[in-house]
Amino acid sequence: MSGQEMSTIRTATAHVLISRQCVNDCVFCTVAERRRKGIFPEHEEVLRFISDCAVKGVKHLVFSGMGEPTLDPCFEEYLDLASELRFKSLGLFTNGYAITPEKVKRWKHRGITRVLLSLHGIGDGHDRNVRRRGSFEEAVASLELFLREDIDVSVNSCLTRLNLAEMPMLEEFLATYPLRRHTLSFPEWSGNVETFPEYMLDYQEVADAAECLVARDDGITCFVNMPFCLVQKKTLELQELVGVRLLDGKGEHYISSGSHNLFPEVCARRRCPLRGRCPGFEAKYIAARGWMDLPDRAENFLNVFAAPEDLDRVFYNRSFYSSHFSRAKNEDFQPVQDKLRKTLTVVLSTGFFPQDSADAINSAGSAAHPSASDLLMSMFDAVAEFARLSQMEELILAWHGGGRLVLNRTFFLKVLAKSLSFSDLKINNRVHINLAVLGTEWLELFRKYKVQIISPLDSIEEVISTTNDRSLYRRFIKNFLKVSSDALCVGLNLSVGPLCTKRSTDIFNVIRNIQMLSRRRIPVFLNPLRTESRAYCHDHTEWIDPGIYGSFLCEIWKCLKKDGSMLPIFPLKSLMDGRGTGCEFFVRDCERCMAVGSGGAFSCRFLSSENTVPVGNLYRENLAPLFEQNKADFLSRQKFLIEGPCSQCSFWDLCKGGCAYQAQAFYGHQFEKTPYCESYKMILAEMNLRHQKV
Repeated sequence: MSGQEMSTIRTATAHVLISRQCVNDCVFCTVAERRRKGIFPEHEEVLRFISDCAVKGVKHLVFSGMGEPTLDPCFEEYLDLASELRFKSLGLFTNGYAITPEKVKRWKHRGITRVLLSLHGIGDGHDRNVRRRGSFEEAVASLELFLREDIDVSVNSCLTRLNLAEMPMLEEFLATYPLRRHTLSFPEWSGNVETFPEYMLDYQEVADAAECLVARDDGITCFVNMPFCLVQKKTLELQELVGVRLLDGKGEHYISSGSHNLFPEVCARRRCPLRGRCPGFEAKYIAARGWMDLPDRAENFLNVFAAPEDLDRVFYNRSFYSSHFSRAKNEDFQPVQDKLRKTLTVVLSTGFFPQDSADAINSAGSAAHPSASDLLMSMFDAVAEFARLSQMEELILAWHGGGRLVLNRTFFLKVLAKSLSFSDLKINNRVHINLAVLGTEWLELFRKYKVQIISPLDSIEEVISTTNDRSLYRRFIKNFLKVSSDALCVGLNLSVGPLCTKRSTDIFNVIRNIQMLSRRRIPVFLNPLRTESRAYCHDHTEWIDPGIYGSFLCEIWKCLKKDGSMLPIFPLKSLMDGRGTGCEFFVRDCERCMAVGSGGAFSCRFLSSENTVPVGNLYRENLAPLFEQNKADFLSRQKFLIEGPCSQCSFWDLCKGGCAYQAQAFYGHQFEKTPYCESYKMILAEMNLRHQKV
């Protein structure tokens, strides 16, 4: 990829390979051959790269090396420049050679926040891998120096036949230090690996030792460059699917997970839901040693995990997965599927009450419709009691009432106070509200009680249109910065209108730039239904054409692939994961979600319209049978689709027939596949073209 092409790629992380010398000569070193040939980036090239990364919005810059980066005579000059450009974090990949307390203090002052230290065994085991005596003691001494200055330290260990047996001892040794992470890397097949192939492990050897390499109760250790299907343990690629911008002696490159590796045919044929995050298999390894039983192992894995939902425990619930991946957590690994069984999502709708606007609150600050708050508080009590008696661990309450909140702050203060009163039930309140119209007092209330927010993103049209008035978008960005700084924003919804479909690249760029303003990635749902058209669902002219929507999704996918950052844009992400077409409430499990409004219980917030028959009435019935009926309706629709309209569709395992609400709104009943079936087939065909076959 040329430098000009690279300038169009936007990533969060960049690595710059500096230094022309190294005191070690590791048997797995990937750059040893280029170092011997003198292929290094020039001084001015490094300075330009660092500056360009800052301009392009790179947040994390890592100094790695064609050798040991701290031996580069210009290292501190580069560090000073990076510090002036105010990257979010500056990292250093080092082998620990000649590290002194003075250097560590100086580098910390210049902005170093993270260190990745190489440790490839215990004592002589490490020294054999790096081919230099005394290197282990140096590395451990530097580890302690960095930790003493409160710098985040991770350790990387490349797995070889020289150290595989002693890895458990190394992990036991490292357990005495407060590390951020310990990665076990399968070597890239280049450089010294081709010189010392006898020391290199087979994939099968690592897979067979995985149980010993990563303890069940370990909180920091994971594999790198190893397909999950082989080890069935934590892998870094499942944690952090990010593209990396790289500068080495051959210019600038863009590297993403599995971009240069191979995959057996079974991965595409069986549509492995982890394919998008899998590193695959080293091409030169396969050329040298062949596939052997690797395709069989992959297929055996897919046979055991036959349904995508069976993989919940390793991928789909990233927040839970991440919480078990920090040095502060050492509990036994609990499958996410078990956690989902103890989580209930209930949408409490305020949209049944008239005047869905600020006018619904009178000047005295009390609800203009007094019965509304009483009714909703009763429904809150009923739902919370049901969740508690059902021994749920978590209850997600999604408050939805249109673009503005109907009920006043006094009501929500009571709700939030009650939410904290349950000792045996965690209640997360999630409010659907347009950030562009949210006032300061509401923001402070939500920040104080850590209320999660899902906001429409429709003000984006001000950015891509020719209008000069962007006041709504500016208010949205101002409030987004406030809530994202506290990690309160959990989702954004964009109603895809005619203007959006004509400006797909601009839409993607705005979404991409908004993500860069947040401390973490915010999922964005591209909704084919315009908000204002929901009242006119019977009029099909109000619906965006499926062909146009499908083409729009394909263009967004192309932008996503080019960008390489794999932003959580739905329905692309949910389709790729095999979890259907997604939901603008970001509900993962439809059968465990219920909508409640005006005393009625419905299987979906959008099915709870005046023309929809509820599954029950909270005034006359207990919530438990209504919840079971909700699950039965969900499963009945799935059974009908798989035996009928979707029986011959090769994409069923990915889209699951689409959203029930879309079918209900378009056909008048939910026992039909989504009217956007054509759209999803278009994007799935486009995405499937990316699968490699071997």
